[in-house]
Amino acid sequence: MSTEAVVVLHSVSPADLQLAAELGKTLLERNRELEQGLQQMYSTNQEQLQEIEVKTSVNCLNMSDCSFKNFFWLQENLNELQIRAAH
Repeated sequence: MSTEAVVVLHSVSPADLQLAAELGKTLLERNRELEQGLQQMYSTNQEQLQEIEVKTSVNCLNMSDCSFKNFFWLQENLNELQIRAAH
């Protein structure tokens, strides 16, 4: 420790040192709370992202299924029209 630091420490009252220690402790506790909140938000965000991905996949499958069914419906109707037109 430098002599300047020792001089500064000697010029600070015990009450000020106590206050600084309490303030430091409070700031560390608040920092931990904020980190936990951030981690919770990140976890929630990841869960929501996975839910969106699943719903998007299901919607794509449903759309593909509908498109596939519509294709066959159109194909059947086209065949029926061609048969009618041939007679």
